[in-house]
Amino acid sequence: MTNDQILQENINYYLSRMNANQKKEVLQVVKIMAIGEEYSDEQTYQNEMSKRMNEMENGTVNKISIADLETSAQNILMKHQKIR
Repeated sequence: MTNDQILQENINYYLSRMNANQKKEVLQVVKIMAIGEEYSDEQTYQNEMSKRMNEMENGTVNKISIADLETSAQNILMKHQKIR
């Protein structure tokens, strides 16, 4: 399995675990990265960060603990090591 295939598999895995709103957020980030644009000004950035903080504080964002993230990452790593 090539590095690109592994990367694509990881992307697909995590996208499959996201809800529609999370996927929209990821798409926005990917578009920014692909186009090379950054936030047009400080106010736009501040507004976006405020929106995201509000979502976290209101519980409208699915959170994952560090422990869960580490376990998930270890499982993926072990899976990929078995494939090679």
